Amino acid sequence: MDHHVLRWAYFLSGFRYKIETIKSEQNGNCDALSRLPICDDTNVFGADFTPIYNIKENVALDWQAVQRETKTDELLSKIMKFCTLGWPSSCKNSADITSSLFAKRHEISIEDGCLFWGNRIIIPESLQLGLIKEFHASHLGIIKMKAWARSYVWWPNIDIDLENAVKSCDICLKNPKNPPHAPLTPWPWPHNVWKRIHLDFLGPFYGNMYLVVIDAHSKWPEFVGFGNNTKASALIDACQVLFARYGLPRHVVSDNGPQFTAADFKEFLEKQGVKQSFSPPYHPPSNGAAENFVGTFKNKVAKLVEGKKSVKEAINIFLFDYRSSPHCTTGKSPACLFYKRELRTRFDKLRSRLADKVQTKQQAQVDARPHSRNVVLEPGDAVWVDNHPKTGGKRVEAEIAKALSPSTFEVQLKSGATLKRHTDQIVKPTRRSAIIANRKA
Repeated sequence: MDHHVLRWAYFLSGFRYKIETIKSEQNGNCDALSRLPICDDTNVFGADFTPIYNIKENVALDWQAVQRETKTDELLSKIMKFCTLGWPSSCKNSADITSSLFAKRHEISIEDGCLFWGNRIIIPESLQLGLIKEFHASHLGIIKMKAWARSYVWWPNIDIDLENAVKSCDICLKNPKNPPHAPLTPWPWPHNVWKRIHLDFLGPFYGNMYLVVIDAHSKWPEFVGFGNNTKASALIDACQVLFARYGLPRHVVSDNGPQFTAADFKEFLEKQGVKQSFSPPYHPPSNGAAENFVGTFKNKVAKLVEGKKSVKEAINIFLFDYRSSPHCTTGKSPACLFYKRELRTRFDKLRSRLADKVQTKQQAQVDARPHSRNVVLEPGDAVWVDNHPKTGGKRVEAEIAKALSPSTFEVQLKSGATLKRHTDQIVKPTRRSAIIANRKA
């Protein structure tokens, strides 16, 4: 026995009980809803009725109704005779027989006074309209109506009748499904930076509105905070700053927002010689360059803010990483296409510096070169230089005119002619005092 039951048994054993029988009418507290006696003369089971507020009229159609109408239908009654006595040799012999019925003459049968084509009952003309309404009662589409009807009924031109029922339904015409999407037509890719830009407003986002600007060539994003002021005058001010920084674009694409369609903004672009285009109303994909970035921006920045970053810091982190990472369309980063160089990121510390590597290699070449000499040449020094024309000796006297680089010099001959010579082609005679100084050292 359960210990809870045992505990109650021990507890109740300490009392003495007197058992009495109580009538149900006096035992109302046991089941108050059904046993509590009340003084009410309301006739619950009287002749009262519940009013009907809505009646849906359905077509009471069964095989017996089809049987009755088939007998009175002029065409189908003749078909029944043909099925019993035999069909004519061709359709031309009887003007009442349509070509579709004659083509199915070997598949039409009679059962319980009704005509069947296969397992589908053939409906007389008087019942066809009611059946069409029933098949379209839920406003199903043409495909579903045809599939449903093909499971039960048939008559000549049934598919056309069902299609016309859907196409002529006022409710279906007022509430149609969206048509299939047209083939994707991407914007032409401009060959120059800042040739076409896409504009869109984002927000309210954390209490502020922002202007998104996307360069169509490089996918470089610009982001301008507007606070709560998104008037055309503020938009013009923001565009003036961007145009002063990057130059005038040839083409500006935006949606139909009141700021972009304002007369002041249109006049501003016209004066600058900038073409303006609008996407179709309520069709964001036509301005997909900006719309896609807006969705990406909201998603990523919201995650950064959730990670305990401030909104301003999150925006800057996202823009820096977005501009530095390769874009899925171009395969290159927006910074590379926009500035013709990559931005230096926090990951560049993982790469060795190319300049340090080149400098080390060059120094190793200098150190490894045999018979190296350290020659200091200054303008005015008397020297001997190689004489390549080979007239007048292997070397001729000259004077250093000026240094062209650390290893090349312009020298002047006694004749006044100037030559360009490398250090390896120049010999500086050592003075006697220098020789004595070297010996003492």
